[in-house]
Amino acid sequence: MNEAKRTTIGILSLYMISTTIFLGIIFGMWYFGELNLLKTRSFHEVKNLSKRLIYVLSKQGKYGFFVQSLEGQRAILQSLSLESGYLIMAFDEKGNLIYNNTKLQPDEIPKENGVFIIKNHAILNSYGRPDFLLGAKKRNYKKLEDDFRIVIDGGSIKKPLWNLAFKIWGIFGLLLIMVGIVGYFLVKLSLKPLNQKIQDLDTFIKDTTHEINTPLSILQMSVDQINQTKIPQEELKKMHYIKTAARTLESIYHSLIYISFGKLEKKIETIDMEKLILERLEFFSLLFDQKKLTIHTDLKQVFLKANPQSIVLVLDNLLSNAYKYTHKNGSIWIKLNQTSQEALLEIIDNGLGIKTEDLDKIFHRYTRFDESKGGFGLGLNIVKKICDETNISLTCKSQYQKGTQFILQWHIDKTHKLS
Repeated sequence: MNEAKRTTIGILSLYMISTTIFLGIIFGMWYFGELNLLKTRSFHEVKNLSKRLIYVLSKQGKYGFFVQSLEGQRAILQSLSLESGYLIMAFDEKGNLIYNNTKLQPDEIPKENGVFIIKNHAILNSYGRPDFLLGAKKRNYKKLEDDFRIVIDGGSIKKPLWNLAFKIWGIFGLLLIMVGIVGYFLVKLSLKPLNQKIQDLDTFIKDTTHEINTPLSILQMSVDQINQTKIPQEELKKMHYIKTAARTLESIYHSLIYISFGKLEKKIETIDMEKLILERLEFFSLLFDQKKLTIHTDLKQVFLKANPQSIVLVLDNLLSNAYKYTHKNGSIWIKLNQTSQEALLEIIDNGLGIKTEDLDKIFHRYTRFDESKGGFGLGLNIVKKICDETNISLTCKSQYQKGTQFILQWHIDKTHKLS
């Protein structure tokens, strides 16, 4: 996936997440408002029924003669339930269950006042006392638990619940899809000029990379063929700078080739890593000498099956990084070793180091943490891509102002080990 697509997806994702949260809050408030209205409508006729049930429970009123016994209470409660069409559950002032013709158990119903949806049924839970008792013994009825408790089943609201959910969340989903489509085209439209500039830049880099190949090759070949014994001593320093610049350009050229045209030629060989590292150290020796860096090597003979050009690019970028970010008169350590199953390459410097919060960004393209060091921010991105392609594990450890350590690990392919 290219940078343009990643940017489009990133912006669109952020837009959709924020829009979903915003719409979710609005539609959620709408849904629960409608739900409360639905619950309220389920009990628009129960006020009078509740009063009659309380009188039965308190054994008072017109039912007084018939409800002095528990059986009488239950008979009247059953009659009121059939008359009203509501299933009921009733408790006396001590919390004892007197009657229950619902399909619910007492412990399934919250003890708070209110309307609840339980098993797709609207359930009213309320507490109360007959009006004539409220004045005479008012001080004894301060606690909710002292009141008679009545539970009324308002009936199944499964179909209205489904209709409500389908209506509100269906509109929500449809609106979200429409917003997503509009957002996608808006992002594409707004990023079109930027994508065009990126495409133009990529084309320019590819064309430029192709064009500098010939003059760079001539420069490198000419520098290597110069007989330095015939150059006056005072001019040797200038020649030294020319060689250094030519080799730096060559390293940058190969990085640009990889960035511009993707993978290098699929030429897999068994590489003697010890020999290759020494060659690359010789290639960078002029640069290292320029900053008076001390190079420490601890190399064992280790082999890697990979594309030689790719591995050269990895080594060059890591060594170039160490050169850039190590202070004058600093040190660089290169260690190469292996166990029976695994090889380990370490490139360590005591230079600038990387801040902890920046460690997870170092392999991103165009990432630079010190503008004064130059470069395009491509090197470590190239290293990471090649390591992934070659099944090499790449790890970076660093302490700010103390130095950085890059660790490369790969499995030994014993069938390709050279003798």
